[in-house]
Amino acid sequence: AEFLTKLLDIIATIQDDDNFAIQFFNVDYLVFGSWHTPNIRDTPLRNLGIDLHTGEGEVSVEEVPFLISIPKTTEKHKPPFPVALYFHGTNTSRFEPLAVADDMARQGIAMISFDQVGHGPTLQDIARQLRENPEYEALAPGIVPLIVDLIVPERADEFVNLGLGETLDKIESIGIIAELFVHGRAEDINEDGRFDAAESFFYADPARMCASFQQDILDMLQMVRVLRNLRQANVPDEPLDDPGSATFEQLQPYLFSGDFNADGVLDLGGPDVPLTLAGTSLGGFHSIMGAAVEP
Repeated sequence: AEFLTKLLDIIATIQDDDNFAIQFFNVDYLVFGSWHTPNIRDTPLRNLGIDLHTGEGEVSVEEVPFLISIPKTTEKHKPPFPVALYFHGTNTSRFEPLAVADDMARQGIAMISFDQVGHGPTLQDIARQLRENPEYEALAPGIVPLIVDLIVPERADEFVNLGLGETLDKIESIGIIAELFVHGRAEDINEDGRFDAAESFFYADPARMCASFQQDILDMLQMVRVLRNLRQANVPDEPLDDPGSATFEQLQPYLFSGDFNADGVLDLGGPDVPLTLAGTSLGGFHSIMGAAVEP
């Protein structure tokens, strides 16, 4: 959480927007990842591809990026933590609940959010933004080394004497940068070479519009299934001594069982932990719909 605070400070400077400058006093750490969900919009018209009466139809698999905030353990609040599932608003992303994650963590509540149909990543197509806003291009030589030194100081030499295009391509290979700038569900609807955030959610065709909502609600149902099936019994018995230097193969049993810091304790979810729904704006509609269909 301390690391993300520093990174958000840099983004706040670039965007000239203090709303990005968020501090985390009660959040222990954050988890970035993705899960697979049934894609029920895999049709030429992007409308519902299944028969609601029979369940038959065209279904594929889609990867959905998520973000989780895990509270600090206190005398009052201990893992596995209850979870608030959060739906973001129009034209934002899974990063939106960071604005309230610390207040929720103070109450011992973890948060999980995902990019809804046609949304994310948080900041898109940096190269194009720099071309269209030349006044920002002059910031790049100063900002990039600062970000690299914060995130991967051991790779600083790789970014010396690179052109802007090469620098942007290389910096996207860094995990957290990819989460901010690359991973998401936005689509290029009008085929002009750029992602259309939110426009690929909203349509004048009501059947297509409904399918966007139906897909997001299905994604939430799938998320609930994942959370409900987490079990302490599935977590490896022994914690890892040094997770920071562990290989993915060593970490995998912990990550997939919901013990993200590999301390031998389930972090969130389970069959009996309270789950709640929340959302802002468009996400408010989603949360009301979700509460109606998820027992």
